[in-house]
Amino acid sequence: MTARTNDLECWKLFCLVVEKQGLNAAADFADIEPSRLSRVINSLEAELGSPLLVHNRRPLQTTSFGDQAYAMAKALLAQHALMLETLKDDKDRMEGLITLAIPAGIGPLFVTPQLLEFQQIFPKIEFELITLTSKAEEVFYNHPEKVVHVSIGYGVPGTGDIVSRYSGKMEFIPCCSPSYIKKHGHIVDPSECAVHTGLSYTGGTRTKTQELQNGGVVKQLKWKKSLSFLCPRLSSMRFCTQ
Repeated sequence: MTARTNDLECWKLFCLVVEKQGLNAAADFADIEPSRLSRVINSLEAELGSPLLVHNRRPLQTTSFGDQAYAMAKALLAQHALMLETLKDDKDRMEGLITLAIPAGIGPLFVTPQLLEFQQIFPKIEFELITLTSKAEEVFYNHPEKVVHVSIGYGVPGTGDIVSRYSGKMEFIPCCSPSYIKKHGHIVDPSECAVHTGLSYTGGTRTKTQELQNGGVVKQLKWKKSLSFLCPRLSSMRFCTQ
């Protein structure tokens, strides 16, 4: 259970009681039960170990400790209000177009849902998605058509003047069709690939797979025959939330 002393709403109610000079007046102003205010004050005093108010005395009086708490709580609440106002103003000012380069195939599943969530917070931001056709760090310098602001790709984060964030591994699982297994049998060890035909992806964003790793053991990958294919370039997409 969250301590009352960590709850800004409790300090707001305490300040209201002090400013209205009584539980009943504060309760009428906030449209809540006086008993709720009483529980809040009692909880704050119990957690702090000192009384905030001089109880059983009319009109309401604060203790010296209560005066100190009131002054500090007012300053804290004012700072919190300023923080919210500043963040809201910053959010309202954020607008424009961001060009995002991503590898073909991962956009609809991994990227687009997060962009839509982002636009719920910053509705004036538009995104244009283009297909990544080179390494993630190279697209900032070598894209022939337009300036790219953000790139998502594979590999170790770049260095230099590019700000990068490592998001974790994306595992690629070797597989084959049921009909191929039925005809040629299972492959248990990478060395057995030497008598099979392999199909692998290669392109500007990721090089051809040359080795397989399992349990920390790395083995070179060699095929009897190998076929490589390039992923087709997708047209760019732009979307925004009005």
